[in-house]
Amino acid sequence: MKQLKNTAKKDCTQNVGLIGYSKGNGHFFSYSAISNSSFQFNNKFVENNYPNIIKYLKRNKKKIFNKKKIFNINKVFSQNKKISKIASNFSNIEKVYKSNYRLIKDSDLILICRHNIKKNYNDVIYSINKKKPILVDKLYAKSEKDFKKIHSMKKSILFNSTPLVFEKKFFKLNKKRINV
Repeated sequence: MKQLKNTAKKDCTQNVGLIGYSKGNGHFFSYSAISNSSFQFNNKFVENNYPNIIKYLKRNKKKIFNKKKIFNINKVFSQNKKISKIASNFSNIEKVYKSNYRLIKDSDLILICRHNIKKNYNDVIYSINKKKPILVDKLYAKSEKDFKKIHSMKKSILFNSTPLVFEKKFFKLNKKRINV
């Protein structure tokens, strides 16, 4: 299968771990392809389930594959090992993990992108306790109490691209916490 790879010089070689897969959510594949500047054409699983990702990557390949890399996703874990292997092959990810906790221990930065608040919450707490920076693309707190607990922990850096904006209380808390 044909694979496009970035020829630009790598700026740094951080160990970045990607956690999570949710059916219907293609971020697991698009994040890894974009950050690794590598994706496999003719990957039937991704083509059949996430055709827009393939279209986007093909349409923007010059922009994606000629950029300087900030980091490379080189570890992956999902609840389904078969899906993890597909992502690994699709985006040139070096290692598939059987344990999310092992991946967190072995990584310098954690990306979480699945629709499972309980698992995301547990991974965020574990990552913070291991002093790992985290980017969570999906929700990670199901209550104000959980949200406050996470944000009171001063051991790590937490970025969230999907703040709890649906609840006014969470929006106000997030706004105070992160001045965007």
